[in-house]
This record gives sequence, C-alpha cells and structure tokens, in this order.
Amino acid sequence: MLKETLRLSGINCIHIIDDAFDKQPSFPLSAEKAQRVIDNLTTETLPVLRMELGLPEEADADAYLDALQDLEKYQHLYGRQEQLGGTWNLLYDDYETEQKGKLQQIQPLLDKLGECELDVQRFGADYSVAGSKLPQVVFVDLKLNEDGSNAVTAKDAVNIVHKLRGVHDCKPFVFLMSSLSTPLRDEREDFRKSAKLFASQFEALDKRLFTQVEELGDILSRYLKVLPKLVELEGHFGEIKSAMTVAADGVMETLRSMDLADYFALFHNTTAVEKVGLGTYFAELLLEFFAHKLEGSEAIWSLATSLDKFELKELPRSRFSLSAAAGEIYSANMIHAEARLETEKARGLGPVEGFFYLGDIFFPAKNYNEVAPTQAFAIITPACDLVRPKELLKRSIMLCEGSVKVVGPTDIPTATNALPDVVMPHPTDKKKQLLVTWRKKKLHVWHKEQIEAFKDPAQCAYIRAGRLRPLYALQLQHAVTADLSRIGTQRPPSLLQHYGIQCYLAKNGTWQEVELHEELNPTAAGLSTSIRENDEEWAIFVVADSNITTIRQKVLEGLPPKEDGRVESALEMAVRSPEFIDRLMYHQCRVPEKSETTDFCAYPFFDFSGFEGNDKNVIALVRPRLPSPYKDVAANRKVSDKQVANLVICLREIKPRSDS
Repeated sequence: MLKETLRLSGINCIHIIDDAFDKQPSFPLSAEKAQRVIDNLTTETLPVLRMELGLPEEADADAYLDALQDLEKYQHLYGRQEQLGGTWNLLYDDYETEQKGKLQQIQPLLDKLGECELDVQRFGADYSVAGSKLPQVVFVDLKLNEDGSNAVTAKDAVNIVHKLRGVHDCKPFVFLMSSLSTPLRDEREDFRKSAKLFASQFEALDKRLFTQVEELGDILSRYLKVLPKLVELEGHFGEIKSAMTVAADGVMETLRSMDLADYFALFHNTTAVEKVGLGTYFAELLLEFFAHKLEGSEAIWSLATSLDKFELKELPRSRFSLSAAAGEIYSANMIHAEARLETEKARGLGPVEGFFYLGDIFFPAKNYNEVAPTQAFAIITPACDLVRPKELLKRSIMLCEGSVKVVGPTDIPTATNALPDVVMPHPTDKKKQLLVTWRKKKLHVWHKEQIEAFKDPAQCAYIRAGRLRPLYALQLQHAVTADLSRIGTQRPPSLLQHYGIQCYLAKNGTWQEVELHEELNPTAAGLSTSIRENDEEWAIFVVADSNITTIRQKVLEGLPPKEDGRVESALEMAVRSPEFIDRLMYHQCRVPEKSETTDFCAYPFFDFSGFEGNDKNVIALVRPRLPSPYKDVAANRKVSDKQVANLVICLREIKPRSDS
C-alpha cells in the first residue's frame, strides 16, 4: 500500500537527516574520556598521537587533554585510523558503538522506504543539501548535534527546514523523529511554528515505532496520501495572502481619493443622526470595505471550491475537540478584537464614562483573575437606547447570563436553543480560551446604581471582557425578547458527543475483552448525527486513531501468521487491510427507522471488496442504549447465534463529573 500511496501522491524523493549518517563526530571527547585515553597510552603510541595532534615533544598531560577536547582536532584524528592503530579504538570505540545503535534504530525505516522504488537520500547533521534532488518528504531527527548534554531542543531540526528552503522551492511533508518520547512531545509544536509548517504538513514519529514494520507503513500511507491536497491548499493560502495585499492597495487608493470634506459629509449625513463618533463609524466602514475588496478576489472562492471537494475519509487524523487555531478563527467571527475596546476606553468611550454597547460581555470582578470565570453577562438592550449616557441613567440595561468554562480537550461549540456557543480569549491567560453558553431565561437588569458604579473600580462588581459582533448580539437579543424567531448564523463546527470505548473479540465461542482501558476517556470516540436530504438521519462514528492502532496490534497478536495457501478469515483480511484505520477512524452510515428489532450498529466493512454475507458485518460499532445484537456483549459471555461480528467496538457513555 505504501508504495502505491507514494506513487499516487507524486512522491519520488525523500530526504532523511539523522546524525546516524554523520561521517565524523559532532562533539569532542569529554574530559573524563580524554583522561582515559591518556592513561592508556604507551611509549610506542604516545609519539604517534603527539605527531597527529601537532604537539611539541615537551607537551605535558594538560596539553594532551586540551587537544583531545578540541572538536577540530578530534575530527581530524577520526580519519587517521591506520596511523593511530589501537589508539584510534580508544578514541572512538564509544562513538562507533553509539553510531551503530542509531543506524540500527533507523534501519527499518530505510528498509521500508527501500521497497518503494524511490530516491531516498541520506544526510548527516550538517545536511549538505546543495546539489540534492528536490524532496516531497523529509524525515529529520530531533537531536542532531550531540554535545554530550541532556538538553534537547528543536533548534537544529528547524535549521534543517530553513536550509532546505534556501535551496529548493518545495512544500514537503515533514516527519520529526526521535527515540526520546518526552522531548518529542514537548518540542513538536515549537518546531512546527518555528519551521512555519502547516499543522497537516507535519507529524512527530517515535523511532520505537520503526520496529513495527506493518504499522509504520500504514501510518506513513495515512499521512502522505493527502500530500497533493496539502500542496494545493498551501497554494491557495499563498494566493489569499497576495489577494490581501491587492485588497489593501485598493483600500489605500480609495482613501487617497477621499477629501477631508468627505469625512465631514459622512459625519453630518450618518453619524450625527446615529449619535456615533466619526472615528468609530469610519473604522467600522473601513473594515467592511476591506472585507468587500477581499471578497471580490477569486482566491477566496478558489479555496472554497477546493475545500468543498475534500472528503472526511481523506483525513489523516481523528479530531475530538476544537484546536486553539480553529477556536481563534471561530471566535474572531463572533467577537470584536480586544484592541477596539481598549481604544474606546482611551478615547473616553468606555463604561467608566457611561458608554455601553449592544453585545458587551462582562465577567464578575470577584473571579476575573481566577482559573476561569463561571458567569458571563451580555447586554441585550437595543443599541438606540444605549447611545446617550445621560439618558441611559434614566433607564436600565438588560443582560443575559451565560455559563462559562475553559475550553477543554473534549469541548466543541454547539448550539443551545439556536444560540451558538461563544469562544473567546481568556481574560488573563492568553494560552486558554473560554466557552460561553447563553441561558436565555436567565436575565439581569442594571439600574442607575450599577451603571454609575463603573466610575469607581473599587465599587464596580463587573469587568468588561469582550463584545459580540452585531449579528450575534442581535441574535441573542431576539432570542431573549422573542422579537424574531431566529437569525441564521454560522453553524458550530460539530455536534460531536464524546464516548469512551470497550472492545471485544470473539474467540472460541466467547467474547474476550481487548484491553484498552479507554471506557472513561472522553476522547476515545465520538458520535455525531444529522438530518440530510429526504429527512434521512445519518450518523458519523469517530474513533481515535491511537485506539484503532492499539486494537489492530492486539488483534494481530492473537491471529495466526499469514501463510501462502491458507485462506484468511474475514477478520484477518479486515485487520490486515490497509483500509482498516481509515474505515474505523471515520465511518458514516444512514440511521435506520427505530423499532424493537432495528439494529443500530454500524459495520465499517459492509462494502469492503470481496466480502459477502456475514463477512460484511465482521466488525461492528455499537451505540449505547439503542437496540442491537451486541448491546449485552461483555467479557467471558458466550457469543450468541445472532452475533455474527468477530470484533465489536462498544461506545460507552461517560457520566459528567459533578462540580463541587
């Protein structure tokens, strides 16, 4: 499969950069090892070493110690094995042993790629990329330049990517390799950002995986099959960047064409009526004008067309939550930038001066600096009633309450009563994001006392933390007041329900549990349902790719080895299939009409080529609470006649933790 994937993805050259391929040491001897070499010199070997080091006859032991700890001299001696004889072994035995170990560790990867009939180019830590062939894939070791210390950073690996781009105009998929699992995990994101790689253009690989040859091939295939799509998307992003420049130039040309009188015409004709300052109005006008210019670019719609063609089954990873980057984009569509609110305060247009705006979001001051505020309050008073601070004191401000929590590993914004959740920056911890769910039945009213309290921070019980954009502020206002039934806005990214999983294998007429210990892990699996055309309900099952990999490994351990002439069972064919991970990671199917006899299971291999009859149901995904032949499956229970699957993955509901 890997060979075919590489061919279809247009991959014909791979660069592997690892200090296992170094042609000489990258760091000198330590003082301890240098002393050991000196202690073992004889009257015959001492003069030879002295000549090779270029030391005078009267050189003392300290001079030898200094010379052996000099990297340039140590590298020179590495090429003098014949002249140094046994002394060379003293100098380099440890280094040679380490190099053999490193090469042995990476050899399975070399063997796997060697089967694929492509150009695999090997480089040491110096990465002499000049004159090399342009690569579509790059494997780079995390710790390239050994210096005898335990410190591990991604700096050297980042420099490799910069070196490559300095010679080749390419957009490769980059694998960051290491046998050090903790530093690999800690450094992966810093490496990606510093190397300016797209998240889908990069993955970290633990070298211990290389010994699992079959699994290694599947993982490489899963990521590299989408390389053409990634290159296409990156091309679109480059076009969008250029389109932004063109749009900005267009805005500047229009601004240069405006006379000062035009600004005052806007003031008298528009802002004077709305009681909004000219600066605020014109800033909003300018932002919309830039968006209008960018909207007219073909690049935006080319990207949209490309994304429309992308299919769920092509994804290389499963996803159960909103990443920080996705959350930032989602949030920016709903929340005004913080800088806008800060400049209003500086211009005397903030709450202290009595200015409040539709959509303003406040947190209680008492828990503003805590791990996370638990409440939010958004102004839903009509904008026209807020524009005159003095008049506002005669009225009141109505607010809607929302519950707040930090965006966690299982949180994805949904819609409650047609009101989309709000993702916004944490007020004091910029590394975190908050999720706000509005409770339209929980209303609050601020009167003159609460409004005037903002003039004195010591007396004020609230701090402004953000502001909804007009469309979402109006939607919240209308949901509360029922002036309008609903306003259509962007759909939340997903309505994914999170589940743990348990897995069972039918063996000798009994169900045996495949040990995963994932029944209480909310990121083990997910399920989303939706109504499509013709009022058909569809379900999408998502299982974490790490769990699928573990299931595969454990099932394969219990299966007989593959032999020529022996007919494989349906389970063997499914588990050994290169489609195994993709079919279980994302599987969508139509939900049948509900009845007492309806089977609500999903069968990922139902349409697998060559499967007929019960073989189509060899693997089952089981939903909780709904009828199916497998709802009572448990360890050590007998397999019933109605249970034709050999491998069952059961989604398990997780009880929410009570807040105490």
